[in-house]
Formats: sequence, C-alpha cells, structure tokens
Amino acid sequence: MKRWLIALALVAPALLVPTVASSSAPAGAVQRPTCAGRPVTIDLNRAGAPDPDRRRSDVILGTPHRDRFRTGGGDDVVCAGRGADRVLLGKGEDTAYGGPGDDFLDGGDRSDHLNGGAGGDSIWGRGGWDQLEQSGLSRGADAVYGGAGNDTMRNATAGDLYYGGADRDFFTDAADCGSCDPAVAIFYLGGGGNDLLVSGGGKELLNGGDGSDTVSYVGLVEEPGPGVTVDLEVAAPQATGPGGTDILQSIENLVGSSEGDDVLSGDDGPNRLAGGNGADQLFGRGGDDDLEGGDGADLCDGGAGTNQYDGCEEST
Repeated sequence: MKRWLIALALVAPALLVPTVASSSAPAGAVQRPTCAGRPVTIDLNRAGAPDPDRRRSDVILGTPHRDRFRTGGGDDVVCAGRGADRVLLGKGEDTAYGGPGDDFLDGGDRSDHLNGGAGGDSIWGRGGWDQLEQSGLSRGADAVYGGAGNDTMRNATAGDLYYGGADRDFFTDAADCGSCDPAVAIFYLGGGGNDLLVSGGGKELLNGGDGSDTVSYVGLVEEPGPGVTVDLEVAAPQATGPGGTDILQSIENLVGSSEGDDVLSGDDGPNRLAGGNGADQLFGRGGDDDLEGGDGADLCDGGAGTNQYDGCEEST
C-alpha cells in the first residue's frame, strides 16, 4: 500500500509552548530574563529598551499590557506577554508566542512559527512555509490564515477557523478539549492547493477548496476493532464513529484509521481511498478510482470507471 499520506499525517514538528524565566546568576547580580530558553536581548518592560525593528536577530520580551511593535530583518523570537498584543514580524524567519491575551500575529513573507496562546487570536502566516498553532486548550474563537506557501496548521479547538490559502496545506492535531462545547465545530478551509486535513474526534467542517484534497483519520483507532465510516456523497453532517461528526466539502480522497475496520466511500469523481491495517471496505463508485486496502482482509469495489487496486483481497 502507498504510505505517503499516512506518513505525512504522522510527521509534523510540534511548536512547544515557551517559558519565560530569569536566568541563573551569582548572588547580587541582575538576572537576565529568557524567552523560549533564550536570553532576552530586548526587554520591553525596561525603560529605554531598543526598538525591535532593527536588522539584527533579537529575543524580545513583551509586557503584561497591550504591546504594539514590529520586528526587523533578523530571525527574531518574541514572547509577547499577557496583554492583547499586536506583533508584526519582519523579514527574517521568526518565532512568536502570543500568550493568554487576544493577540494579532503577522508572520510576513518568510517561513515563521506562530503560536497564539490561550486567547481569541488572529494569526496570519502570509508568505513562506509557516507553522501556525494555538497552545494548550485555547478556548478562544481563533482565526488562523496560512497565506501563500505550504503551511502546517495545528491545535484547533471548537469555534476556530483555520484557512490554508493558495498552496498545499496540512491541518492536523485538533486539540482534545473535553470542556469545549461539543455542538460547536472546528472549521478547516483548505484553499487552492492539494491539502491534507486530519480529522479529530469532535465536530468539524472540512472543506478542501480547489485541488485534489484528502481527509485522513489516521491516529484515531490504534487497536483492532470498528473503524470510521465516511461517505464523500453525504453533504450533511455524518457520524463517522471515532472521527466524530464531520461535514466534508470539496474532498476527493480519504485515508482511514490506522488499525480499525473502515468503510470508505467515494463519489462520482476520481477518488483515492486508502484503508489501514484493518478489514476495510472501499467503494469507489463513479470515476477512475485508486483503492488501497492495506493490510487485513479488504473488500474493494471501484464501481464504474477505470480503477486501480492495491492490497485488496477481494475486488469487484
């Protein structure tokens, strides 16, 4: 079985939540604060702190209040603090942590790491291959925009809108938020590229946009047993089983769970349906379909069209 979709769904580097602390120093010496483990070079809590908009690479510590600043041309690291901050990142490959306030983080044209924190944040990746996410169980209504470039977007919770943009984007790791409202959905909008959207266990709207887009349920079932049941012809909310309640729009391809017995059904267009290690049932319907059963005793029915089969013990 082709494994590229499954491998991609499992390999995405996490952006860890930073800690802000004071570095150790001899008795009587002034302790220097750190941001994400790095010594701070610009502390906005200090009178006369330099302007962050400069050419060198800086580590910038914000205040507990509403900070407004722009960074410069270096590869900067920002810990914006507890207020509702507005941070415009410059021309470098930057990293920014918003904190618990309702923050606005703008990544600029390079490849940046942006973490909004716990508030209701607005995050813009702009250009570059960005990593965009929230930390912990952020219960704010976050709006995350990838922009140009192949972006990785992580850790959404109920009520969040994640929009990928024009290129090939990767939506993954929806937060397991037991205290979030189960009636409120996460909104994933893929945009123009061939996007990969990984479903969590809650309520989600997954819209691939233009391109050939894939929804994956890898990681939801790790032991043999019932898997997910997903049908691309169903426009209404569908109970997928371990994948929660999903609405699928403009989706062409499906990847089932890792170990469960999945039932995956396509539509009248060309689809790629990939099972995992369970006893899967794959139904292509119309179009020229690619059915990949994987390990286990799999049933593959391509329907009308010229179909390709891989790892199917029974095919029709």
